[in-house]
Amino acid sequence: MIMQEKKKLREVCRGIVKSLSDEDFKVFGRKMFDIVSQTEAWKNAATVFVYSSLPNEADTSIFIREALSLGKRLCIPKITGDGMMEAVEITDISQLKCGKFGILEPIEECRTVEHNEIDLIILPCLAVDEKGNRLGKGGGYYDRFCEGFKGEKFILCPEALVFPEGKIPKQPWDVCACIVTESRLILLTEI
Repeated sequence: MIMQEKKKLREVCRGIVKSLSDEDFKVFGRKMFDIVSQTEAWKNAATVFVYSSLPNEADTSIFIREALSLGKRLCIPKITGDGMMEAVEITDISQLKCGKFGILEPIEECRTVEHNEIDLIILPCLAVDEKGNRLGKGGGYYDRFCEGFKGEKFILCPEALVFPEGKIPKQPWDVCACIVTESRLILLTEI
């Protein structure tokens, strides 16, 4: 039942995503970074994990560039199997290459980083509700990756894809986190 609800909601969300331009997603990324960069979570994070965005996701290139320029330890996801990924450290953008699903991933020579070394995770989503319940694309990569993670997590989500509380069907393993849109930060008291 929940899986069918999620499937229907993903179809609705994909329609909303198609109505937005590549330029919209670039602007969203810049505005989201402006918000995140003012948080204590970002300022205090020595090691950050940032997804490498696709054209139809909030652009994270500014997060990646700024993390490197500030001397933060930067981890990018690398897919290792079906529904599985790991955090891999890069020290320069040139260490990214096109991987599975057309997503930029770290090259083989880069070092894997353990969960307990990460201070802040920046997550993608297809949609989110105002309680921080995330709807992903259905592969479960981030749900598995974030399992047991104790640090800070921010979900980047355009305002057009933020739904009222309770609209996103939740399963026990689904990632829940604070939300960053192009216009606001929604900090959650109970995650």
